[in-house]
Amino acid sequence: MQIKIHDMKNLTEIQQSKIRSALLKGEAVLDSELWASKIRNAQFTEDQAYSGKQIVGIIRSGVHNGGLADNIIDVSIEGFYKYNNVVGYTHLGSTWQWINRKYLDRYNGSDIFGHVMHETMHRCHLFKHLRVHKTSVPYLVGTLSAKAYRELAPSAPAAAFHEYGFKVFSFV
Repeated sequence: MQIKIHDMKNLTEIQQSKIRSALLKGEAVLDSELWASKIRNAQFTEDQAYSGKQIVGIIRSGVHNGGLADNIIDVSIEGFYKYNNVVGYTHLGSTWQWINRKYLDRYNGSDIFGHVMHETMHRCHLFKHLRVHKTSVPYLVGTLSAKAYRELAPSAPAAAFHEYGFKVFSFV
């Protein structure tokens, strides 16, 4: 599994390096049985009738934005700054994901990886969170991806990630 970063904008060199490092380590997480098991066994809501096993397959195939199954998650990341609780967003049909620099500076590798996986699930054209955010596919995939990252790289503490989503509640 590969995460290919095509472009980054409005980010400092340090922020770009932090993102590259997190996503490189995230590739190993996506290849792990630990991560796959967490997703397969998750109790998703608003899952469009996909099982956890199918969601693992969708992610690992690299299929998003109507592209071919190439086992690559394609992403471009742009930073923005807003003094609110929006961590990031994406648009359907785009490889671009936006991340609020207000949070990025506080995030560690697991937080960044979890956020990218959250937005990637939105870009699959399949998954939204309309009613139950914390157990929707995007939120739970992001949460479980960050947890697997931390378990596989225990030296990465959860600095700003809250287990029920990407809203920041406290900082270490």
